[in-house]
Amino acid sequence: MLSGVAGLFVSKKRVEQELKNYQQNFDSYLEEIGKKFPTIKRTLIDERNELMARRLAELHEKHQKIIVCVGDGHVPGFQSS
Repeated sequence: MLSGVAGLFVSKKRVEQELKNYQQNFDSYLEEIGKKFPTIKRTLIDERNELMARRLAELHEKHQKIIVCVGDGHVPGFQSS
């Protein structure tokens, strides 16, 4: 939460640099989030991946083809499943 509030006072240049770092080093960025905020990562990424995977398995029983769109943070979790 502190990071979110601090973000209100960060310069545009700093935000652009963070976005560039994020795009270039996504895996390490996600790993760092997990280290700094393990509960948030577990809740927003890991647990949601598990829920989505279960729901997709249920849908696959009823439908042959499924199209899924997920955010960047979820892609590694689905690739390892």
